[in-house]
Parts: sequence; C-alpha cells; structure tokens
Amino acid sequence: MEQDGTIRYLDGEIRNEDDIDGLSAVDGGLIETCDQLAAYMEALLSVENGVRPATLVEALDSIVLRYGNRSLAGVSFEELTKALRRSANLDLGHDQEPSHDPEVSL
Repeated sequence: MEQDGTIRYLDGEIRNEDDIDGLSAVDGGLIETCDQLAAYMEALLSVENGVRPATLVEALDSIVLRYGNRSLAGVSFEELTKALRRSANLDLGHDQEPSHDPEVSL
C-alpha cells in the first residue's frame, strides 16, 4: 500500500525499495507456502501421535507434490519436509522423488 492509501500490486518478489514499514508490503506467495508448511507440520504431528488415516497421509503427499519445488528464504520446501519426517522418525512410504508443479521460488 502506498503512503497515500492506494494499493499497488507487485509481480514477483518484494524489492528492497518496496519493503519499508510505511508501505505494508505483503508477500502472498510466501504466506501461502508458510501456511502449507504449517499444515504439513500439523498433519505430521498427528501421524506421529498415532492418528494415521489414509487421507491424512495422502494430504502430506499432496502438500509436498504441490509445494515441493518452492523455497522459503532460499531453503527448499521439500528438504524442510524431509527433515521434519526424519526428526519425527516417520517412514510414510513416500520418499521417492515426487513429480512437482513447475518450480516456484519465493
């Protein structure tokens, strides 16, 4: 949002000149990816605690397939999910290479 209250939409990443307190810049793609990472973590914790319906495991797969090629501040979303699975010591039976949507970097 500009200082006069008008909203300006940006294509791509927020540039340094747009990332100032007075403009209230928001990176929607980053927020969406973080939200999906939180959903992944919540589902993974449920599985770790014994709640393991097929739909929940499928949801974990779906999140990785959709967001796996994105990155958060230079960190691979897929690598984050792999690290989370390892730390939870879970074998969900889907460690093969997924087929991702086209690469998106945030």
